Amino acid sequence: MANHHSNVWGTLSVLLAAVSCQLSYGAVEKIGNEIKESSNGPSQAGTTFLLYDKPVTSQGVIFGFAAYVRHQNPIRFQIWRPEGSTRFTLVQQWEFQPVKAKGAELFYIHTLASAQCITVEAGDRLGVMFPTAPTAVAYTFSTSDTTYQAGETNGTQVGDDIDFDT
Repeated sequence: MANHHSNVWGTLSVLLAAVSCQLSYGAVEKIGNEIKESSNGPSQAGTTFLLYDKPVTSQGVIFGFAAYVRHQNPIRFQIWRPEGSTRFTLVQQWEFQPVKAKGAELFYIHTLASAQCITVEAGDRLGVMFPTAPTAVAYTFSTSDTTYQAGETNGTQVGDDIDFDT
């Protein structure tokens, strides 16, 4: 398992990405943040951003993502499972190519060749990784959200562990 050290990206930063999850009792839960228009975005390619304080609240099946995109470069949406207070294991990741150059966009797992929806557990976190710059997903600032940044994670595979600094 890979072990990468990371840096806190800041308690004022939040990526605008949301995940939809079909819960075991049939409801749909949105995890993440409200999708808002913005032209701001991270400048670091190959970096994972973890929405730390927006965990999945119940077991369910993840089927899609939504984000405000500002560029058509690829996006990797990821699910991370806590293995301790600062250590997370990559459970799954899906790479999407935005269709729009600017605007809110939905990304459904079933549209990817050989991709599968997975079961998420309570406590799992949404991560977003950008293989190239400029990064595709926009962000705004919030004083109530915490987002962590892991250094170079472009080669991270499912099952790898990452230490996120707090």
